[in-house]
Amino acid sequence: MPGSMPPTNTNNELPDVLGMITGGLRLNVSVLQCAFALHPRSTVVGQPFEALVLLQSAADKPIQVNVSLRLPKKDNAGNKINLWVPKESAQVTLQPAETGLLHMPIVSRPPMSPAPDLPVLIKLDVKFPRNVQLVRPPSGGRPASVLSISPFRLNILREVGFRIAHLEDTVLNDTFEIVPGVISAAPPPNAPRYESLWTPNDLAKEQARYAELEQTAEQFAATITRHAVLDPLIELVEQRFLKVGLPLHPTEALLVAKTITYVLEDGLDLHPGFSLYASRWFKQLVGMIEDPTTTKNNEKLLLALFPSLIYDSVLLGLTLVSDESRSNLGAPAEQIDYANEVVAALEGHIPIDLGHAYLPLILAGMLLNYRIKGMRENPWFTLHEIQQAWQARLHGVDNQFEWIARVFNDFFLRAEKDLDEARIARPNKF
Repeated sequence: MPGSMPPTNTNNELPDVLGMITGGLRLNVSVLQCAFALHPRSTVVGQPFEALVLLQSAADKPIQVNVSLRLPKKDNAGNKINLWVPKESAQVTLQPAETGLLHMPIVSRPPMSPAPDLPVLIKLDVKFPRNVQLVRPPSGGRPASVLSISPFRLNILREVGFRIAHLEDTVLNDTFEIVPGVISAAPPPNAPRYESLWTPNDLAKEQARYAELEQTAEQFAATITRHAVLDPLIELVEQRFLKVGLPLHPTEALLVAKTITYVLEDGLDLHPGFSLYASRWFKQLVGMIEDPTTTKNNEKLLLALFPSLIYDSVLLGLTLVSDESRSNLGAPAEQIDYANEVVAALEGHIPIDLGHAYLPLILAGMLLNYRIKGMRENPWFTLHEIQQAWQARLHGVDNQFEWIARVFNDFFLRAEKDLDEARIARPNKF
């Protein structure tokens, strides 16, 4: 492996193996992209488990990553926690653009009582040479089409549920539980273990294969219409928000679905700075395009793409809301962080609040109300119902949503104007 490589460009884009595993979630620590998980998260005394640290270099030179474990000493009831690790720290040297997985074994030992929500933290210390250059964007990239691990192993890693919850910029955390029972299992390995998942050695072969898959995915994407996806998206949005503790009014779910539908159709190509090819959902589609069990099942496809669709919808929605309200909604890096935050909230990794739904997904949906219309929908009734839903929301919130309330009123008037200019007759009664 050479010690350096040229910076990436649009013709030499590196595959985002980390994003393929995490669904796009990542924490950027300088030139390192990472995620963390404990596996399994439910164990009995004596059963080994692992702290899994997913690492992806965004540098053109080798970087050194030091990973340190921070283990709990007591549970919430004050009982002593007896955990053993062969080593509490590990050092990994990532080659340029390499993706790898660090396994740090842990085992609980008696005496120890069952306990929930026990935190394990990892601290990352990244050292890199001078004049290092980025070869990956902080938001991720396209999926890999050539991998050193099997599709079966890839699915196993996806099911682990990697997270990016962090207390500080360089400290990630996850939790596990000890359930009743004791087993005498084989002892864990006597040292942390690192495995490489991808290196640029096969980049030329990788790019050629991706170009073939991208063409097929583009043809498939051109067949997606609102009439096929809007209704199942409404149902999916309702389910996902309900699952994380924020049930939506039916019209709120409809407007979120309109924003996502706009992203699935041609919305990304209508706004500067966005494109179908650069979107997270399309890159994920390329990685799935050869799986007929997914692409031939509309509901299954939308479910698999949902986190990526939310990410892209938040980024495009922020642009729509920012342009219409003439407000500064953050620098590009801040918007990327917020899009990842909304995805993490809908995945149940962090608490969700009303702002994650309204800014920008519902507000953008109001701007798209007439442009993205359901077959049996009267857009005047949609406006009336979202106004009622928002007024009901205001009774239960404080002034932290004052900006959203002001913008909501402005967007409501704009949406009414759009319907009047389109000569859509107002109903006599609502």
